[in-house]
Amino acid sequence: MRAISFLLFTTLLLAGCASEDPNIVDPPPGSRRIVVRLFNMIPDGATRKMILEQGYQSAEVGQFRFSDSVRSPGDSSFVEIVKAGATEFRTPQRVRFIQNAVYDVFTISKIGQPTVFDSVLIVNANNALTTLPVAQVRVVNLIADTNRTFDVRVGCPNGTPLTAAPVPFKIASLYSEVYPGLAVFSISETKNGVVNVIGTYQSVLGERKAYSIIIYRDATSTDAYFLFIEENDLTSNAERAFIPVETRTADIRVLNLSTSNVDVSLSNTGQSLVKGLGTSSISSITTAPTCEGERADVFAATYSDGRTATDSTSMTVRGKYTVIAVDSGGSGQIVIAPTIQRPFGAIGKSVIRVVNASARSRSIVVSLGARSDALAPNGIAAGSTIARDIVFDSLSAPTAVEPGLLPLTVTTSSTPTNIIDVTRATVAPDKNYDLVIYDDGSRIRTMLVEEEESSSTMQPLPDGAFGRFINGSNRQVSIPIQIGLTLPSGSVYYGNALATTFPVGIVPYNINGVPGSFTTDASMRSLLIYANGNGTPNVIDVTTPPLTPVNGQTSRRVVNATEDVRMISVCIDSIPKISGDGDHLARDVPYGMASAASVTNLDRRGTYYVYDAETRTQLYTLPVQLAPLGNNYTFVVVGRKDGGYEVIVSQEF
Repeated sequence: MRAISFLLFTTLLLAGCASEDPNIVDPPPGSRRIVVRLFNMIPDGATRKMILEQGYQSAEVGQFRFSDSVRSPGDSSFVEIVKAGATEFRTPQRVRFIQNAVYDVFTISKIGQPTVFDSVLIVNANNALTTLPVAQVRVVNLIADTNRTFDVRVGCPNGTPLTAAPVPFKIASLYSEVYPGLAVFSISETKNGVVNVIGTYQSVLGERKAYSIIIYRDATSTDAYFLFIEENDLTSNAERAFIPVETRTADIRVLNLSTSNVDVSLSNTGQSLVKGLGTSSISSITTAPTCEGERADVFAATYSDGRTATDSTSMTVRGKYTVIAVDSGGSGQIVIAPTIQRPFGAIGKSVIRVVNASARSRSIVVSLGARSDALAPNGIAAGSTIARDIVFDSLSAPTAVEPGLLPLTVTTSSTPTNIIDVTRATVAPDKNYDLVIYDDGSRIRTMLVEEEESSSTMQPLPDGAFGRFINGSNRQVSIPIQIGLTLPSGSVYYGNALATTFPVGIVPYNINGVPGSFTTDASMRSLLIYANGNGTPNVIDVTTPPLTPVNGQTSRRVVNATEDVRMISVCIDSIPKISGDGDHLARDVPYGMASAASVTNLDRRGTYYVYDAETRTQLYTLPVQLAPLGNNYTFVVVGRKDGGYEVIVSQEF
């Protein structure tokens, strides 16, 4: 009597997709969104169709093909296989289905007789529930041979197993999570205890998609063949490309950021990757074999001044590697940047990864400044950190950002925070980039390297100027701004501040209808404040040398951006009765001006009294300790008599 194998796995509600027919998307009552499809895997050249109860049936299915999904008449049904108009097989009892599920019905050959029908394998095709948008892949072994098992691994034949154990005949494995995008699988078989690598294959996996690697044979040989199916596609067009990788290789290029020409080779094989590569140059892309053994791949660099350096990694099939040669004190150093793995949900975005190739920087932070973004609230994307605490010879996780102009700031991880480099870059959608931080003489610079770039002379990113904008007027909830190319549009609420990078030179602006420009310099810091002095809208420009943070010391200054106070002073602990008395942070600061920086190494407690320098009327108070030692601040005094006064505190870098 013919047997039926029925495997039941964890189910998951499958959302309807664009390729489903109306009966699947909106099934009649009683069907409960259960769909079934037939895989005709008998190598006899005959077509077959599947019939369920109440006349629900598939179309004729050719050899090694599969049908569109068929609605089940209910939560159980007899399953009948028809060949040439005659019943070839019928389940001895109704097969029970789970609601909201998809089922695959595979026809199976008799052991030792591949062209003879034996039974069916019915398996649930729903993938496991997960919170991450990963792809999921399983293996289905339909070769009727109990002495053969199949092992599928991600990457090389010695890579990570896809299944908990090699898959025997008439078994569908559980799904395993695989990162979406280009995926490489190596398949081996074990027959009578002998292991043989069949081959390596590549495919492109979608986020939240489920796939089956179906293993079968034909009638003329015992060779294994593969059918790669996207299970979420419920049509007969669900086969996806599963392309043999003829040569297991990786792509390698060399980026020379050292002060000497350099030769780089693979020590394991002796293969030369580049010879005499000049400084600030990137080589052509060279292919190198992978999966040659279980030992790591070793790179060796020889500098023209006699220095040498080595480093290693385990390259993967179809991987893309950048070998960066740098200086490290009096020695050479290699930094290896492997394939950039795009984050989930990165379609249409640019992906940035930070590589710290600067031996002089112990640990760095890389931040994006504020920039215009039509999709962001008020049309401006706030500043964000894209890499934190990246030490020398290490990389950040890739980050997806909106394409376009990126205002960039590189700072120290340690406190007090010091700015290392201020620059900007332009990135394109669906491209991958390494943002390489490196030593360039006495400076630390930043270079943007696109994933496919090769055979060219590289340049550091241009110098930029660090700047901030503060909306210091409460006469409107928010104001429209246009500041250079970085912030061509958007609006800013009262009291809010933006920090970003501007190009060096003259930067035009139009802030709430007030036109103008300011001049930036890489060695200076710019602070723009929108205010209403004497009721007239205007922009205060404070461009000065940076208040460089120093351990155990704090610098503080005051800007008068009030509407109706001609001069302000700030005293500690009280408002003096006599002019000149008291310990002052700032004295007699006119409207639109900034005081000189007040420097102290005392970690004192107390209160700052902000007052009208002419009438000695108190305007505002704030605690002294809000500015700890090591950090520097600008206190922007804003407001007017009938609405009250406030102090906006802005940290300096």
